[in-house]
Amino acid sequence: MFLRGRGAHIVDTSLGRLGIAICADNQFVHMPSFFHAHAVDLVLMPHAWPIPRVARGIVKAHDVREQLEHVRSLPVLYATLLGVPVVFANLTGPFAPVPGVLGRLIDPTVFAMGGQSRVVDSDGIVRASLDSGEGVATADVVLDPALKRLGKIPDKHGWLFPGSRVARELLMPIDIAWGRLSYTLSRSRAHTARELVHNVAK
Repeated sequence: MFLRGRGAHIVDTSLGRLGIAICADNQFVHMPSFFHAHAVDLVLMPHAWPIPRVARGIVKAHDVREQLEHVRSLPVLYATLLGVPVVFANLTGPFAPVPGVLGRLIDPTVFAMGGQSRVVDSDGIVRASLDSGEGVATADVVLDPALKRLGKIPDKHGWLFPGSRVARELLMPIDIAWGRLSYTLSRSRAHTARELVHNVAK
């Protein structure tokens, strides 16, 4: 269980300034310019991105190819836009059903966690990558302030990649509102969170 809160997207370390965005945060058009405005040296992208593995039902062969391409190209896009290295780490394995309207539309026999983790250098070149299985990817990258820039950000109605406007503008807001309400009203979550805070404070 967790406490609701707002964490920092920018973390200063001895290595440099890290820009961190979790999962869907990276999909919005404002994120690259936010990172550029804060002069990040390296972008970290932890993800739990399910992608279709087979064409079945509402998922077509084109969707399978497109989603795989989106997963692979997102860190390259950021590195190219910003001129900084990007580390993209995506969950791999079966997709566990999630609540909400969108959760019901994601068939676990069709979708799986996509993997495709990769290390992309400041010039947009993939220096190390994994497929859909578990593993470790390491690579040397260049941290050079002279390479930093802000390229032209693609804008697909507020998102970096095209997608269903019905899902994004109707279903997702419903799921978010439902999730926030459920989170707020959950007595077990609140009780567990209070216990954790109490134990940490000791």
